[in-house]
Amino acid sequence: MSSVSADAQQYVPDQLASAQSKVAELTASYDKKDYAAVLKSAPAVLAEVNGLAGAAAAKKDERVRELGNEWRSLAASVPQSVTAVQPVSTR
Repeated sequence: MSSVSADAQQYVPDQLASAQSKVAELTASYDKKDYAAVLKSAPAVLAEVNGLAGAAAAKKDERVRELGNEWRSLAASVPQSVTAVQPVSTR
């Protein structure tokens, strides 16, 4: 889980917190030697942890697209705004 924590913390913090909580519960069950609970819960917890990387990557891609669109919009509008506020003598 540590390999995806940085991106997951930035892009899907709620999912990361949920996965960390479930891993902690699983670890507590293991420490109590409640192996039946570990065997029962481990597949779902593993799937959730493995899904963090994909969820973080998808959210990151979405954000990059949004920022790209915003940049293109600014790149088009800022030069027009600068031209509009230049003094008449410099035009």
